[in-house]
Amino acid sequence: MLSKAISLYNQSHLVDSYSEFLIRYNIVEICDKRKQDNVKFKHALNTKQTKIKQDEAFAKLLETIDKNEHEEFKKRWHNVKTLLQNRPMKNQLITFLEHQGLDPKSFPINLDDLKRLRDNIVHGSNEKVNPEQLRQANILLYKISGILILNLMGIKDWKLITNVK
Repeated sequence: MLSKAISLYNQSHLVDSYSEFLIRYNIVEICDKRKQDNVKFKHALNTKQTKIKQDEAFAKLLETIDKNEHEEFKKRWHNVKTLLQNRPMKNQLITFLEHQGLDPKSFPINLDDLKRLRDNIVHGSNEKVNPEQLRQANILLYKISGILILNLMGIKDWKLITNVK
């Protein structure tokens, strides 16, 4: 992981600002290899009662769907039912950065904006990318990825300076 992160870190200096951002964002993703476990809601009813209530809810929802689309809706219902059993997780990226000793609340660009920027670049919507925000995001990710590399090397004596002007 360390050699991959360092190689990408060096490569990020040789490309345009869009690629630079994607490479540095990827370093963060590479360093975060933890899998978060889903936490389930505690059910007030026993399993049989819960299934009955879920079936009742499905029947009510099915009433709102055109009969021609019932089969397609039934296929999706199982996935939705599974998702609804899990409690919302804390954002994995936030959890990871906090675990690394970084405070995402102190960042000059919030993580939702970084993700939106990433999505716009990946999907070719460069016209939606604010050049100044991209410049600031590259500076921030440069610092974050450097800290992640230091952490991988066991060096914990660092300070993140969040100024990106």
